[in-house]
Amino acid sequence: MDIAVITVIAVVVALMLVIIYGIYRGMQSPDEQHEKKERRRQQKEAARHGEYHQTPRH
Repeated sequence: MDIAVITVIAVVVALMLVIIYGIYRGMQSPDEQHEKKERRRQQKEAARHGEYHQTPRH
């Protein structure tokens, strides 16, 4: 095989891996963002009821 053919195949495989990884991360990130927002909302809700603050407010 010619070295150019091997190089082209390697580049195509690398691009496919990068694209698949990007799609995989893209599917996961909304869940992580939603989880962070949900946790923050619960903290705010608890703080509103005075359950979340570690230090007493003066």
